[in-house]
Amino acid sequence: MCIAEKVVTTMMQYIRTVIDTYENNIIAIELRDKETQDLLHEIELSQLSPAGCLRLMRELKRVREERRRMKDENETLIFLYEMLKEYPKLKDSLKKTHKQISVQKNRQAIRVYVPRVRTDLKICKAAGDKL
Repeated sequence: MCIAEKVVTTMMQYIRTVIDTYENNIIAIELRDKETQDLLHEIELSQLSPAGCLRLMRELKRVREERRRMKDENETLIFLYEMLKEYPKLKDSLKKTHKQISVQKNRQAIRVYVPRVRTDLKICKAAGDKL
């Protein structure tokens, strides 16, 4: 893979990663909010032993920490996410560029040189075989 292909492929992967991570975090945050409500209602409405209360509090802490981690991540991803939303043609342009690079590489792989003057060179025979 040439450097141009690597750059375009990497850019497309990063774009996909930003979009997927941001959108998946939104869904996961909503799920953690609902899980928080479930735990709070369990604490409120159930008769709990001290050990059961401690277990639920630990679960609540874990859920809230996961939620905070995703919210913090989205607070930084939002800038990239919104920028990518402003340039919807960027992904299409990258795909088109990737295709153009592949076509060019294929052309380079099958190209031949046909001597203009020196017909006595070995390359003349090789060029004649490929034509």
